[in-house]
Amino acid sequence: MSRPIGPVYQPDDAGLNVASLVQLAEDQYLPLRQSARQVAEHLGGIQAKDIAQLRKQWPAALVRTALVIAGTQAKALGPKGKFQSLGLDWFWSTPEALEQASSFRVALHKTRQMAGLGLHQVWDLCAGIGGDALAWSAQQPTRLVELSPVRAWMAEANLRACKRNTEVWCRDIATIRADIKHQDFILIDPARRSRGIRAVGWQELYPSPAVFMPLLDQARAACIKLSSAMEYSELPGGHLELISDHGSVVQAVLWLGEAAQLLGSHPRRASIVTDDATWSVTGIPHPPFALAEPDAYIGEIDGAVTRAGLSTEVLGPLQAQALTVDGGYCTAPTPIPHPAVTWYATRMHGGADLKKIPGWIADQRLKGCIEVKTRGAPDINTDTLQNLWSQGPHYVATVMIYRRDKQLRAVLAQRLSKS
Repeated sequence: MSRPIGPVYQPDDAGLNVASLVQLAEDQYLPLRQSARQVAEHLGGIQAKDIAQLRKQWPAALVRTALVIAGTQAKALGPKGKFQSLGLDWFWSTPEALEQASSFRVALHKTRQMAGLGLHQVWDLCAGIGGDALAWSAQQPTRLVELSPVRAWMAEANLRACKRNTEVWCRDIATIRADIKHQDFILIDPARRSRGIRAVGWQELYPSPAVFMPLLDQARAACIKLSSAMEYSELPGGHLELISDHGSVVQAVLWLGEAAQLLGSHPRRASIVTDDATWSVTGIPHPPFALAEPDAYIGEIDGAVTRAGLSTEVLGPLQAQALTVDGGYCTAPTPIPHPAVTWYATRMHGGADLKKIPGWIADQRLKGCIEVKTRGAPDINTDTLQNLWSQGPHYVATVMIYRRDKQLRAVLAQRLSKS
């Protein structure tokens, strides 16, 4: 692993250092890793007495390192974890790095879309702990470049555990221009947070587009991983894909060069990724033509579709009409099954007078957990309303509050099971 050159950006690596990671990885500290994971995954969380007990057996600095990493294992390797399917016993990560990493499901989806390019060399820039590289390196030789020594070490350890064909360079991407060849493929995940604030502007990324775009222009194809909240109007031309992972919109990807050409002539794509399947739709973004009143069923369209501006591509096959201007809520007389839609049976609807909704719930004799969702109403605290209206832990209904013609509307509905 190469030495870092001129570090500028310092991610939140939870105060860890490479020396402690190297030591913790030794076989003699396997019992510490196992004990730390048991402590971190205990229902009561990490307690002071647990830390004290571990410190009686191992050095305090190593105990801290082990507990930081152990605290990420449930989200990395647990049920529906980002890397659960890899079958690993330990995944090297920090909380921030794991949050930023692509899941193996999403990374595989991206590699499969590029299967037709016949790639020979992949570069993963700003590679983090290796989430994307775990999928790409299973198919092509992959070289990772990461500025943080801690994350570069973790990426190398994770890839080595999966027996991947990779190189990891710990350096600034500004130093690698001479190494990139025209036939290469580049993916880059520029930092989108600074001092805890998420960047939504193209010029707010680190490294800046002025640094990484010349590198991408040298390659035949590239993709840039972005926040789904990015201001799309600022982006350069390409094929923009919004990706949802188990119902949550996790990233936007801007495909460039031959990668964009491979994905077709339409500028936008929305993809829904689960353990079992992947569904995608492409098109030209535009809002619904008209808004309707609630019918017998209400549909909630996956966020990847609405953020891509492609809800109208879904409404037609559903024989549905939009309730909201983004098409995120729609309505239909019949709930036609669709991978991008969650259906609800309408119980009551009308103006969103929050004082009257408890009466709706009482009229329908609903006693249990009332889920609250909003669209176009950012000033409404859904957690407060859910606690106020619920009378038990088990789901019984959903209140959907949305804005239409500058007025708040509401629907009381019950979610249907997906067949």
